[in-house]
Amino acid sequence: MKKGLYVVFSLLVVALLSAFFLPERAGEVSTDKRFFASMPSLFYMENDDDELEEERQIKVYLNEEERICSIPLEKYVAGVVASEMPAGFHHEALGAQAVAARSYALFKSQLYSGEGCLMHPGADVCSSPGCCQGYRDPGGDIYKNAIKAAKDTENLIVTFRNHPIRALYHACSGGHTENAENVFSQALAYLRGVPSPGEEGYERYENRKNMHITDLIEAFSDDENIVFYMDYPLSEQLEILSLTDTGRVQEIRIGLNRVPGTEFRKKTGIDSLFFQMEFDDENESVAFYTRGYGHGVGLSQAGAQAMALEGRTFEEILMHYYSGVQVKRVDEIFIEEA
Repeated sequence: MKKGLYVVFSLLVVALLSAFFLPERAGEVSTDKRFFASMPSLFYMENDDDELEEERQIKVYLNEEERICSIPLEKYVAGVVASEMPAGFHHEALGAQAVAARSYALFKSQLYSGEGCLMHPGADVCSSPGCCQGYRDPGGDIYKNAIKAAKDTENLIVTFRNHPIRALYHACSGGHTENAENVFSQALAYLRGVPSPGEEGYERYENRKNMHITDLIEAFSDDENIVFYMDYPLSEQLEILSLTDTGRVQEIRIGLNRVPGTEFRKKTGIDSLFFQMEFDDENESVAFYTRGYGHGVGLSQAGAQAMALEGRTFEEILMHYYSGVQVKRVDEIFIEEA
């Protein structure tokens, strides 16, 4: 018995010494990295699923309850899908949404060196769609498709240069998504505008919003530099000055002031930056004809649905809307960075 144990121990010592001192093959990572990088996988094998779930928590500021709550990652993903995408969408579109939601959460998570939610210190994300991502408790049969989407894509994220991406998404692009820098402050290599065909069936693909001059005055009431003049034609007070390459409004003139299209959309509440104006000076009003719904950057949910109905997988959908990315497991990133 002792002799057998001695043999086993000797073999173990030889194996460990080999891991440190045997020469590396071309293209192989350093010996110490190969050895230590395998250790997380050993520990994962020893832990059960419940313990793994406890390790991966997202700190969510629940806006309605005004408190921070730690939620298991996969439950959180299901809750985001339940909140952000219609339950009746194709399962591949829901899968793409699940992976995007998981990627965004880990991109923001302070556990993975993210900045967290800037509006709510101490939280990774909040449950406001206008700030981070929507979230609702995915309990009940009504959210079974969202739960399945999270389960079927468990631990998968979109990465760029081996890091989770800021996986932005919106309801409908209006036929073409937008470069990030034309809507937000930062240009990102993976958030480039791409065609998004097949969205015409989306209920808000085209929309119209009428605004009286008094509505516009109210919308810009907190900006003392913006002045609308009653009894002066609105057609002389509003003018589109420039467009992005995709045709979205980049800058608009209000009186003598130049206003970014993003700010104008936020103030007026129109559906998108794809818009044209039709004036009714006699009634002191303007009609905004919009195409698409949302900021237009990243994954288009309507486009994802169209691609899914054509037989495309969730991975193909993600690779289309996010440029130069890879779909990986969370574990792969941890092991490679160990």
